[in-house]
Amino acid sequence: MKRTRPLPLATLTALALAATPVGAAVIVEYKFDSNASVYDPNVVASNVSAGDFTPGPGVIVGSINTTSALNVSGRSLFANNASFNQTTEAGAKSNNDHLSITITVDPGFQADLTSLDFFTLRQTATGGGAPSGFSVYSSADSFTTQLGSGAIPAVGDNTFTAQSVDLSSLQDLAGTTEFRIIFWAGDGIGGAGDREWRLDELSLTGAIEVIPEPSGDIQLVMTPNASSSGSYDFSWNSQPSGKVYDLVSATSLDTAPATWLVWDGRMDLPSDGTTTSLTNVPGGGNAVR
Repeated sequence: MKRTRPLPLATLTALALAATPVGAAVIVEYKFDSNASVYDPNVVASNVSAGDFTPGPGVIVGSINTTSALNVSGRSLFANNASFNQTTEAGAKSNNDHLSITITVDPGFQADLTSLDFFTLRQTATGGGAPSGFSVYSSADSFTTQLGSGAIPAVGDNTFTAQSVDLSSLQDLAGTTEFRIIFWAGDGIGGAGDREWRLDELSLTGAIEVIPEPSGDIQLVMTPNASSSGSYDFSWNSQPSGKVYDLVSATSLDTAPATWLVWDGRMDLPSDGTTTSLTNVPGGGNAVR
């Protein structure tokens, strides 16, 4: 339940609250240790939820599974190069050749990200091209800006390459954010059995923090209504603090605002900028005020 703050018609008080880290360094982690086609997270920090590790619509899902044959620990995500059939990043992005994760931060909290880390393995140096490159995008800007990229070298059959993408540009994330790892085979597409590849131990790191209260004053402006004599219009600069507010009123300032009655059912107003004005409010001794 969000904390409720009174928003009086006659006066307002703003409280400041510094952001307090409450999450672990690992926000969500996927180990791919279960022998299944559903890749749910193994670790999820407090005050955030995470969806399954999901292939994009351009990926041939039937050729992806977990296996214990080669791995960093336990099992790993396995695919052959039939899964991804584009030879450039632009083609892969357009074709939705990606794997994705989604996190949802609880109301009243925000995510400050550090990195996306995982291990890749491209098994052989001959034959057609399994993914040889990757890049990372997020829904924070509708998958427009590349957050990072890297190469997937062809190495020995049980040699994984550690990959890390800096996500420090993504701060104060609220609500739901999707991250996509796009894969393409820069040296061409081969047969289904050529150059199999694996992904393992994927983690999103950072901190989950309480959204701070606005540091400045919350202002309330009251002006006479232009068309109704004796009535007033109110507007305020409610800021996105992750809280909700009640609109309360009284005919006297002699009592504490905490004792004032909720006006006209205006309770739990969101502090996201969607409710910032009220017009034609009766003034004077009107009982409905």
